[in-house]
Amino acid sequence: MSIPNTAIPFPQDTRTAIKGKIEEAGALFPILEPVSPDERDGLQTIAEGREPYVADAFTDARDNPKTVPTIIDMAQWALLEEQFDGLAEMESLYQAKLDLITGMKIVCGAARYANARRYYRYLQDNLDSLPGAESIFNRLGKLFSKQGNGKPKAPVAQESPK
Repeated sequence: MSIPNTAIPFPQDTRTAIKGKIEEAGALFPILEPVSPDERDGLQTIAEGREPYVADAFTDARDNPKTVPTIIDMAQWALLEEQFDGLAEMESLYQAKLDLITGMKIVCGAARYANARRYYRYLQDNLDSLPGAESIFNRLGKLFSKQGNGKPKAPVAQESPK
C-alpha cells in the first residue's frame, strides 16, 4: 500500500461538521460520564486474558439460577453485561477511526517535517543572499541542531541593536 497524499484541504467547516457528528454520537450512549484517574485506580480491573472467564461467569449464573447467591441481582448483572458489550463494540469502532486519524497525522507530520528540513537547508545554503533569513535559520536550527549524520551549520550570531 502506498502512503496517501495528505496535502489536501481540510477546511474548518468540515472539522466543525465532524465534531458535531461525534457529539451527536456521544449523546446516543446510554451513559458516558467522566471517571477520574483516581477513581479508575480505585477500581478492580480484569487482568488481560481473563475477560472470557468473567463473561462465562455471567452465562453460568444466568443458565443455573439455583447456583446464584441472593446478594447478586441477576437483572442488574445482565444490564452490566449488555453495557460492557456495547461499550466494547463502540470502543472498537472509535479505536479503528482513531487509528486511521493517527496514521494520517503521522503521514502529514512526516511531510511537514521534510518541508521544514528542506527550508532549513535552503536557508543554510543561501543565508548571504536572503534578507531576514538569519533569524528564521537560527530558530529552525534549534529543531535540527542535533539531528542527521552531518553537523548543520552553526546558527548565525545576531548583532544586538545599538
